Amino acid sequence: MIGYFRRRCNPQPKIKVEPTPTDQVVEVAAALGAALSITKLLLNWHRVPAMVPTRFDFGGKAVQWGSKNNLLFLCGMIVVFYLVFTILNRFPHTFNYPVPITEENAERQYTIVTRGLRWLKLELVWAYGYLLSATMQVSIDHSLRLSPWFTPVFLGAVFITLSVMLVMSYKAR
Repeated sequence: MIGYFRRRCNPQPKIKVEPTPTDQVVEVAAALGAALSITKLLLNWHRVPAMVPTRFDFGGKAVQWGSKNNLLFLCGMIVVFYLVFTILNRFPHTFNYPVPITEENAERQYTIVTRGLRWLKLELVWAYGYLLSATMQVSIDHSLRLSPWFTPVFLGAVFITLSVMLVMSYKAR
């Protein structure tokens, strides 16, 4: 709460961060992941049975089943992640940072956070896209499983991205 009032009295500089070619590739990959997920759901909706897995154990085996409308929720989450992270990335001057933001370090800090948000968006969109695809596959062919590596790889990717952002932010004070 104090940070909110401090920022209102002493606002962080507003600087537009131009994306690098790598940032643009990450953006396109996230958009492609969202588009492919939606397309796959639309093209395969008729093949998906009425009941689909809604929960998996750590071995990747389906342990709970529910309506195929749950796939719409997964698809909706992909769209929400994509849109929210895209919109947030336009306002880096409104974020809380682990270091004080000054005119001298604002561009460096904003670049780090916008790049990190792009990577998180990519990771979330593709992870939920995988969940959507795997859920459809398991519901069609009950012998298939969700990869047991999914959870540790996904959590590891998010943890590494956040850790790198934090370390880079402190180094770029």
